[in-house]
Amino acid sequence: MSKAPELVHELRTPLAAIRSNHDILEKAFQSLRAHLGTNPGDETLNLLAIVEESLRISRLARERLEAVIRSVREERRQTNLHDAIESALALLGHELKGRIRIVKDFGDITAVDARPDQLHQVFMNIILNSAQAIQGTGEIRITTRQDGPMVRIMISDSGPGISPEIRDRIFDHGFTTKGAQSGMGLGLVICHKIIEDHAGHIEVHSDIGKGATFTVVLPAAPGAEKEG
Repeated sequence: MSKAPELVHELRTPLAAIRSNHDILEKAFQSLRAHLGTNPGDETLNLLAIVEESLRISRLARERLEAVIRSVREERRQTNLHDAIESALALLGHELKGRIRIVKDFGDITAVDARPDQLHQVFMNIILNSAQAIQGTGEIRITTRQDGPMVRIMISDSGPGISPEIRDRIFDHGFTTKGAQSGMGLGLVICHKIIEDHAGHIEVHSDIGKGATFTVVLPAAPGAEKEG
């Protein structure tokens, strides 16, 4: 018998505490900023920036954990991929706004038989990776196409590209690049496993100086109509 329900039950209580504490800290941080006024001094500004960044990372980690817990309990069903992509973009809005231009080139594709929260997690990870790869402003293009019985989702960024040495290892368990802001590591390992569990695969194409493209390939759900 699967122990997944017991695991979910054990995780929900500490996660609720994390969520509550994080919300309290964010409200306290905003009150502190308002109390300090508009000119608190350089040292205080630096400390505030560190706390704000820590809260942002904590929030992203919490949201990912919540998605993982939901996906453990979730049943497979016909899933609209465009909805999953839009949901991921909405959640990452604070990461992209003012810096990353999103270009959507959605084709007529069929739904896939999937666990929606898991696909949402995949798209969040890949889009976040692409955003973190771009220094300054840039563009992420998301393209969807039907390819016979398969659906292809291509996420391309205008970043610096991925060297062949790294590209060949990014899905290896435990592998990470040197910089903390590289956007690669455990997230891509999880993405790879999720897509394999859905009978699909992920392709990576990149040339140095020309950005990178992650392509998720999934089988269309039998009898599903095109989404448009």
